[in-house]
Amino acid sequence: MAKLANLVWRITPHCREVARLTSEELDRPLPIGTQLRLNLHRRFCKWCARYAEQLQLLHQASHRLAVDPDQTGPALDRDAKARIKRALR
Repeated sequence: MAKLANLVWRITPHCREVARLTSEELDRPLPIGTQLRLNLHRRFCKWCARYAEQLQLLHQASHRLAVDPDQTGPALDRDAKARIKRALR
């Protein structure tokens, strides 16, 4: 197992590069070789895998808000807005 892990670390990018490429991957398709190396790295590095999951979640949430900006939650009533304004003064 250790030999396999050493091989993976030699042929995959470092975590900093994986983080950059993970972000870039959301903006445009990456070459297939790069995708394979990223996926292999993430299988062995739980931190990069978690980062990719979190980034994907944020990406999906931002797209949902862009499509339906009213999904932010319930609106404040007139009294609540007035209380906030008074407190800010």
